[in-house]
Amino acid sequence: TDNAVGVALVLEYARVLSQYEFKHTLKFACWNREENGLIGSKNYAQAADNSGENIQLVINYDSAGFDPNDNYVLDILYNSQSSNIKDMAVDNIDKYEIPWSDVELNSHSCSSDHKAFWDRGFTAISSHQETHGSQYHTPNDTVDYVNTLYLKMNGQTYMTVMIQLAEIQ
Repeated sequence: TDNAVGVALVLEYARVLSQYEFKHTLKFACWNREENGLIGSKNYAQAADNSGENIQLVINYDSAGFDPNDNYVLDILYNSQSSNIKDMAVDNIDKYEIPWSDVELNSHSCSSDHKAFWDRGFTAISSHQETHGSQYHTPNDTVDYVNTLYLKMNGQTYMTVMIQLAEIQ
């Protein structure tokens, strides 16, 4: 679940959204070495900052399909700069009737790849599950722990935001 499902979700976004034209550019990216100090995302965010790249939003998925007890609790991780994105996600959960049992706001303080972008002043948001579980960061973190409905709902929550911001033409 950490983090093959996040990569799978990004690839599915790219597959589905490649069928549309948008007013704004979408980039789909995955970072390496998150567990070793956010190395990939820090390097990308630094290069983007140094080159003046216009990044409007980073959506980070880390363990986006882990919900072994089927509780369907989503924790949205955001900062003051991404508060409007959090609001859009919460509004879209209601609007599109995405059936989370609960939506929490900043219940976890995980330092995943979104943090590298926050540190450089970019708008970023991340989702988090209710718990990590005992298999987290072990060889026992297998596909058996993936909750596909949780993953789908997680994807729907932020895909709606991405589509609104990118503006389908």
